Amino acid sequence: MGIRGLTSLINENPGLLKDYELKSTQVVIDGTSLGYRIFMSFKVECSFCGEYLAFRNAISSFLSRLRSANVNPLFVFDGPIDKYESKLQTVLKRHKEAINRAMEAMQHKGNIVLPLLAFDVFLKLLHQQAFNVLVCLGDADRTIAACANYLNCPVISMDSDFLVFPLNNGYIPFNSIDLSDPVPVSAVRCKIYKTDNWLDLLPRLDKTLLPIFAVVIGNDFFQSDAFGKFFDQIAKPHVPTRELALGTLKQCNMVGFLEWLQGKRYDDALEELLTCVSNENQQLLRRQIEEAVSFYSVNALSIEECRTYISSELSASGFPAWFVDAYCTGNLYRLANMVYVRRGQTVLLPIVLENVFLSSVYECSKPLRAVIYGIMLQETGHRLVTEYVRVVNTYRPTTIPIREDMPSMNDIEKLSDEDRRKLITNSVSIYPNSFDTIPEQLHLFVLSLKFWMDSASIELSEYVALALAATAIILNARISSTSELLLRLYKKPVIESHQEKKRYLTFVHAVNQWQSCLGTLQCLNELLMQPLLEADFSRLFSGKLAFNLYQSVLRSRQPVNTVVKMLPNGAKVLGMPHDQLLAKLQSIIPFPKDVERENETSGKAKDKTRHRVKVKLVPSVDTKSDTSSSDWDDDNSFAALKLAP
Repeated sequence: MGIRGLTSLINENPGLLKDYELKSTQVVIDGTSLGYRIFMSFKVECSFCGEYLAFRNAISSFLSRLRSANVNPLFVFDGPIDKYESKLQTVLKRHKEAINRAMEAMQHKGNIVLPLLAFDVFLKLLHQQAFNVLVCLGDADRTIAACANYLNCPVISMDSDFLVFPLNNGYIPFNSIDLSDPVPVSAVRCKIYKTDNWLDLLPRLDKTLLPIFAVVIGNDFFQSDAFGKFFDQIAKPHVPTRELALGTLKQCNMVGFLEWLQGKRYDDALEELLTCVSNENQQLLRRQIEEAVSFYSVNALSIEECRTYISSELSASGFPAWFVDAYCTGNLYRLANMVYVRRGQTVLLPIVLENVFLSSVYECSKPLRAVIYGIMLQETGHRLVTEYVRVVNTYRPTTIPIREDMPSMNDIEKLSDEDRRKLITNSVSIYPNSFDTIPEQLHLFVLSLKFWMDSASIELSEYVALALAATAIILNARISSTSELLLRLYKKPVIESHQEKKRYLTFVHAVNQWQSCLGTLQCLNELLMQPLLEADFSRLFSGKLAFNLYQSVLRSRQPVNTVVKMLPNGAKVLGMPHDQLLAKLQSIIPFPKDVERENETSGKAKDKTRHRVKVKLVPSVDTKSDTSSSDWDDDNSFAALKLAP
């Protein structure tokens, strides 16, 4: 989050960033920041609720770049505590801004809204490749700075707070990293910032005053308009009134403030600042400034020392040892974001793409969260949890009662695998052995689809369910070659007509309802020490593929058979023939039924009206076939797909 406007100021003063080659070193990476930046830098599609395999591949590409340059990273992630306490008002404000961005993204106006399960994919890949991971209790910035100074290495992030921390070996903004060089590389080309660089522009500036600069300008912990009089008084660069936009004014204040700080000591600067505010506010502001400035003062700490501190805090809050160990290493990352349930009985539910005129996508997974809250709060005396959730276009608190008939966290370790598995299946209202013949990699997927179908009220949900099942089957199928049909299904859909926009709204809302169920079941599985195999979201869902399949099965008279014919006979999915797997799924999850053909004489005209479809279609990979327009084809319900090139 950081100090708004400071990154822009740095970018407009190139002397503050120096060319650098990152190689043969350790580096501490702000994992939370990196997750967002990978999405933007690699242009991963997010308007269809997630391209998790593409996201995984983008992360893998970045990791390969580091590995080839002999760079050994430590990934540090934010925990939940600060956003519920010291940063709460800032976080609530940004959630409200995120709702507006999501509404714009639903209209395809280019805003990025991170898909719901993206960080699960990120953490799973880091663990598969045996990278060092640390999850903090709260804001990770201080821990990142402390570890970097201990390791004597740079930090990679996009958080402007690192422009202020006294880092021994500097800060590398992620957007300065050259991603164009083909891997392998001998060094990662980038730019590096060090606080000493200020002295090239402001030779009399004491760099230890940068924290007071950050605080007065405004960071996530300290926001105050009390210094308006101060900024009115100091000398600032002259900018013509006609060019004085809001951002320009803030940068003028920053430059003027830095000039003013030259030659001053900390105590003198603080006293002069406080003379510009009213007497009754001076003591309060002094204390707030001193507390905020202390945020930027860090001691060098090893990762072991950081883990010891985090472990002791979690243990003091009553978390059992098995949970504490897994939390610190990121093995419980989805569950980690619910840690504050035990401490403050509050949860901030993430903003995702959804139809704001319907109830929140999290409504259908509420019973599953009540189970999690029941386990986490058992024996604490608390019976209610406050959830912040989208209501129309606002972000409001609602109250949810916990499930009281649950074991406590301390009892979980004493339960057998079978008992823990039954807690999950009972929560979904399914017999434990009803999906035994389905590959275990799909167990959580099947449970989530079943639970969502039982609780969702959205129209055409059975068609969405079939599209989701088909997506998982295709992503896990072992086939020798990819047909033109499948290549077309992976292309980005073009949404133009009113009907397509309506389908898109239905699809996005339904899919994020299902993803909320899948993510919550994954969380419950983590809390119960994983009696079911962890789901690999990158092999379960692709938004573009699922939306194209959804449109196709909607048009088909035989939707299930349409899916069966997508893959060649005998194609195996996790060791099981794809048609048998789909049939097994259909015995658990209601898919759409076949539409009977109407009598030719009585229904001919009606049939033409209903099924004749004319659409534009961007030429597919096979440029020899004419697909610019197509009437309905019973044997090829994919012919009507409208796709981007």
